[in-house]
Amino acid sequence: MVTFAHGVKCKQITPIIPGQNVGPSRILVLQNIVKEADLADNAEYEDVKADIKEECERIGGPVKEVLIPRKESKVQESMAVQGLGKVFIEFETQEGASKARLALEGRKFNNRVVLSRFLSEEHYKKGLLDA
Repeated sequence: MVTFAHGVKCKQITPIIPGQNVGPSRILVLQNIVKEADLADNAEYEDVKADIKEECERIGGPVKEVLIPRKESKVQESMAVQGLGKVFIEFETQEGASKARLALEGRKFNNRVVLSRFLSEEHYKKGLLDA
């Protein structure tokens, strides 16, 4: 409780900060796993997506979608792309996403340490990938 002037009391509210971890959800976000250069070639991009999906399904069960945002045209070169450099994995279940997070967090990939967090399903559906 916070007490304001004249004895008015109210609950203290913690602000939601963009990028702040949210509770477990079906959407797992991996960081430090891909670089923009890894995604330039279409064949390599598809291989990376397939490899990530296969590994995530092995660990956490069925995956509905793997989304790896990238700049796909010269027009986008100067534009900000939501979620660039991150991998978004939508699992069938929250439990699957949690298992994958435990297994992948801290793992080394191309000499980079993988970081992970959850993204709310609402943000994911709205395309708010940097939330």
